[in-house]
Amino acid sequence: MSGRRSYSRRKPSLPDFIMLLLLLFAGWWVQNIGSLTSMLIFFGVAAAGYLSIRLLLARRAEQRLAESGIHQVDRMSGVEFEQFARAHFQRKGYRVKQTPKTSDYGADLVLQKDGRKVVVQAKRWDGIVGIKSVQEVLGAMNYYDAHKGIVLTNSDFTESAYRLAKKSPVELWHRQKLTDELMSSGVKPAAEGGKGQSKAGKDKRTCPRCGGTLVVRSGRRGRFWGCTGYPACRYTADL
Repeated sequence: MSGRRSYSRRKPSLPDFIMLLLLLFAGWWVQNIGSLTSMLIFFGVAAAGYLSIRLLLARRAEQRLAESGIHQVDRMSGVEFEQFARAHFQRKGYRVKQTPKTSDYGADLVLQKDGRKVVVQAKRWDGIVGIKSVQEVLGAMNYYDAHKGIVLTNSDFTESAYRLAKKSPVELWHRQKLTDELMSSGVKPAAEGGKGQSKAGKDKRTCPRCGGTLVVRSGRRGRFWGCTGYPACRYTADL
């Protein structure tokens, strides 16, 4: 219903309670101890300390997020996965801007480094990511005047997505690529046995035909190893 507002009674939060205490303390200070000037100095120092602590806690939280392993990623929500991607790229030295929740034009993040701009779409996905994500990132590259696009996921991509990305400046970070990136950032590899892992996962994931990376994919006959060089390389192997 347009043109109408609804109001709800909000429960007092801890910051509200702290603010009330500070106001009461300010009134007591002026009346019993010192001048308004001394009180303002006191509150200025207190505010600076509070903001410093908030900044320190935020940086620690961001560091913990950037150090998440692949199995922690599997338990994230979509929003948390975007925050994780942002922390990861910031750790890599990129200047990162998060796009609006609506009208993002196909990108979740816009990265800048060494005069180059990269758009990123983050897909925390249980299924296989399709060609639509690649198309959206291509649109975002045009809108943000980016040099490159990245779609990253904890899962894998369809064959049509790989084919389109191969013909365009879009990188597809599938599960193994994302894991490799985390390990290159100093994150310890996750223990075997999680999502997308099997006994075959302990083997070297290199294509014997072209030297590319093998990833776990799903098809009509179930899950199998497939080469990321597809369609140029069509090597597959049973799990």
